[in-house]
Amino acid sequence: MTLRVMITLMTDQNHPEKMAAFFDQRVDGYDNHMFQSLNNADTYDRILTQPIGQTQKQLTTLDIGC
Repeated sequence: MTLRVMITLMTDQNHPEKMAAFFDQRVDGYDNHMFQSLNNADTYDRILTQPIGQTQKQLTTLDIGC
C-alpha cells in the first residue's frame, strides 16, 4: 500500500474506515514501516519488549488501546 493510498483511506470523510479494516490493511507492512521510520528502531523494539521486573514500587502505565 502506498502512502498516497493510506492518506486517502485515513482522510476520506465520506467513508470512514472501520478500525478492524484499518489494522488489517496495515498488518503485513507495519514492522518494516516502523523499522524504516524510527531512529534506532532495533533498540526501541528491544527495550519495549522487555518484561517489567518484579517490584514493590507503584507503576504507572499508559494503555494506548492496541
